[in-house]
Amino acid sequence: MRIEVEDSLGAKGRGTFYLVIGQNPVNPVTGLIACASDGKVGLAWKNPFDFRFRGVRLLRKTGAYSLDSDDGVIVFEGMADNIVDSSTKNGTTYYYTAFAYDNKDNFSMAVPTSRASAAPGEVRLSGTNDPFADEVVEFSPLSGGGYGCWWMPRGVLGPPSGGGIWQGSVNVVSLHAKENTDDGASEPYGGSITLKFNDNIVVNGPGVDLTIFENVFYASGNSEDRFIEPAVVSVSQDGIVFYEFPFDYIPHYDAQGNINHRNPYSYAMGFAGVNAVLSNGIFPDPTDPRFSGGDSFDLSDLPGVNLSWVRYVRITSTGDNWLTDINGDKVRHIKETSACNGSGKSGFDLDAVSAVHY
Repeated sequence: MRIEVEDSLGAKGRGTFYLVIGQNPVNPVTGLIACASDGKVGLAWKNPFDFRFRGVRLLRKTGAYSLDSDDGVIVFEGMADNIVDSSTKNGTTYYYTAFAYDNKDNFSMAVPTSRASAAPGEVRLSGTNDPFADEVVEFSPLSGGGYGCWWMPRGVLGPPSGGGIWQGSVNVVSLHAKENTDDGASEPYGGSITLKFNDNIVVNGPGVDLTIFENVFYASGNSEDRFIEPAVVSVSQDGIVFYEFPFDYIPHYDAQGNINHRNPYSYAMGFAGVNAVLSNGIFPDPTDPRFSGGDSFDLSDLPGVNLSWVRYVRITSTGDNWLTDINGDKVRHIKETSACNGSGKSGFDLDAVSAVHY
C-alpha cells in the first residue's frame, strides 16, 4: 500500500507500506472429558465447526495444564474425537489440554472447556474400585413399585448374583414390559435404566467389551427352551449422546405355527436377557465371558461411530410389538406368567453390568 502525505507548509512525503492482517485462530476444542480407569484414561471432546480445522493436538502434563500447544507430552494428534491414553500410571493425576489447528499449524487457544484431568487407579474384582457399574443415573420402569425397587440401586450395582441355567436370580430389578396393540403408538412399552461406571471406563478392546446380566433360565434344563425377557442396549461417553447396538429379531415357530418366545435363536443379535448367568459374586470371573454367562457386547459393532471407550450403559426392555429391528421386524416378548403386563415382575430383570476390558 502506497501512502502520500502533505503538511501545512506544502512539504510532501510518500512511501510504500505493507499491512499484515492477522487471522483469527481456529475455533477451539470444547467439551473435553477425561475419565480414569486402571492404568489408563479415556478422553473425548468436540471438534470445532470451522472450515479451517485440520486436527487436534492433545497434550498431557502432571502438576498443571499446558500453557500452549508445545507445552506437554503429545498423546494424540489427528482428526478423531476420542481416545484411550494407556501410557499412564495409577495414583498420578494427569492434566490434559486439547488444541485445534489449521493446515498452517496455527493453534487455537486453550479455553477452560478444552481442559480436563483424571487420576487412574487400580481396578480389582473386589475392593473399592471394581469393574462393575457404580451408579444409577436414570430409572424409568413402566409403573412404580415393581419387583426389586426396594433395593435400588444396590440390586443392580456390583457383581452379578446368577442362579445358573436352572433358575433365575431373585436379586434383580424389573424394568417392565407390555404389549403394543397399535403399531402407530409412540409411548414406551418397555422400561429403561441407565448405569454409570465411576471407577473405570469400558474400553474397546479385542472381542467383546462389556457383559449384561439378567436372570434367564432354561426350562427343564433345555437350552432351546428359555424364559427370555429381552432388552436392547445403548452406550455413551458423556451421558448425553447414546449409541444403540443394532439388534435382529428372527421369529421361530412351534409345531402349531405360533411364535416360540422361548427359543433363543429368535433373538439373533444385539439383545440382552438371552443367556443364563453363571457368575455368582466374583466366581466364576464376571469379566470373563467364557465362564460368566450373560450377554456380551462389542463396541466395534456400533454402526457409524468409532468409540474407543464408554462410561454409560442404557438398557431398554423391548416390550412386545414395539421396537423395530434392523430388518424392519417388530420384536416380540413372552407373555406367560404376566411377563408382559406392564408392572410387577414383567420385562427385563437387571442383575448387573460388568466391564470386560477396562
